[in-house]
Amino acid sequence: MPRSVTSSSPPRPSGPAHPDHPPPSAAERPARRRRQAADTPGPSAPGMPSPPRRPGLSLPITRERATLRRMVQGPALLDNTAALSRMGFDPRAQLLCAPPGRRPVEAAAPGALFLPMALPVPPAPVVALPSGDPVAAQRRQVVDGLCELRALAAEVHAEGASPDDEPAAFRKLDKLAMPAIVSALNAEDPRLRLVYAHASVPDDRGVVPDHRGFGSVEWRSFLADAAPGRWRIVLDNAAHNLALDLHVEGLPGEPGRRGSVVHMNSSVAEGAEPIITAAEMAAHLRLPEGWPLLLLDVPAQKSLRSCRIFALSMALKCAADASLEELHARQLRGEPPSFDTVEVDAELLLPAEYSGEADSLSDGSTAASADSPATGSVAPATPQPVGLLAHYVKTVADVLGPAYMKHAQSRTAVQGYLDGLPHGARDQPVNRKGQTLLERHDAHRVARWPGPAARRPGPLLQSASIELKRIAFLDKAIRHAARCSAQDILPLCEAMGNVDSRWRDWYRH
Repeated sequence: MPRSVTSSSPPRPSGPAHPDHPPPSAAERPARRRRQAADTPGPSAPGMPSPPRRPGLSLPITRERATLRRMVQGPALLDNTAALSRMGFDPRAQLLCAPPGRRPVEAAAPGALFLPMALPVPPAPVVALPSGDPVAAQRRQVVDGLCELRALAAEVHAEGASPDDEPAAFRKLDKLAMPAIVSALNAEDPRLRLVYAHASVPDDRGVVPDHRGFGSVEWRSFLADAAPGRWRIVLDNAAHNLALDLHVEGLPGEPGRRGSVVHMNSSVAEGAEPIITAAEMAAHLRLPEGWPLLLLDVPAQKSLRSCRIFALSMALKCAADASLEELHARQLRGEPPSFDTVEVDAELLLPAEYSGEADSLSDGSTAASADSPATGSVAPATPQPVGLLAHYVKTVADVLGPAYMKHAQSRTAVQGYLDGLPHGARDQPVNRKGQTLLERHDAHRVARWPGPAARRPGPLLQSASIELKRIAFLDKAIRHAARCSAQDILPLCEAMGNVDSRWRDWYRH
């Protein structure tokens, strides 16, 4: 390229043009003159020496060019301290960086820059066990087991596990810890009436009776024996965990005893039909005849194995929701819902699930003929439900307030929920900080890279609020186990009998 007229370098010797640098064409000369004019500085003030110039092309150093030069010379890391502070978490949180082995371009995906991979986690509680404890060994086993689970939850959060490759350990972790967590929450608020239950019907397809030793009560037995009043239930149906708010009127065994149930599902499987899924869940409940049931899908969960914590969180929200009391009263009076619903009838489950044909099984296979050799006794089938099972709510915002979406992982789901609210209700605060639902979501937002077998490429932007909630629940369980009575620690020890030094390796890898 020809030298600028302002260059301090010596002029090139005259002579024929170098073959590698042909003279500019007629079309190029105007552009060249404009570049040279732009390079020529204005007149200097009298007596002011001209600034020294480097050889070669010289352009004015503007603020924009200086910023660009710094970005080119080193990694482009913006100062996000103010933004992090506004969003509500520690500015010293770990900034987003590509995990080892990732291509650098993956670290610069739009929208993911400078979000943390994890949020600050409070230190683990330090507890002192009572002296002279008659159940000291059992108490130590429970506390140590809960501390082990807590350490794993904090470690996985710090590593930035995405919803698509959340470790299978979480399913076992939450199951082992649930009795201790429920006991701690009931001790904290005796009016909570929180129950951990399981629905395991032997002839239901795909149900595995694996609940023994985990501290849950059988659902139908609980229904028969529950005292009058409201109850909050985390229900494990062996495939998924659900939150239920139950209102019972009448003593056990009393004529005219009845109840009302509000059923909350934190997740619907991708590609599943929500109404059919709701019908299946309603059928699994096996409610007494005439007990009204309201089904709601709360689109909070995107991860694979956190349904217990989502269900537990929603069950706690029910305890603080006075509007559900009026909803139960309307259902028990037989009044139609004041919002749009779909009637869920048992006929939706025919013929695949509840076929009445004698030669058809629930999974579509053909029954063995009378001439076939017997393979063992067959338990009598439980009578399948018929008629109206429940009402399915079309828009969850018509029934549940924003507090139920505080731990929602997807911002799109949060925005979709808010779209169902009246405009004036979208900005109501959801916590003591006065944050709106979107503000709270953004304050817990992180960026995660799924593994190679994930359903979607990364990075995924999500809220990690439910991960911190799991850790907070475990902290409460640890403190409670360290000081609860001897008679309370024994069932917790039995429920956590599967926690030992090898547990992490068994269920993490």
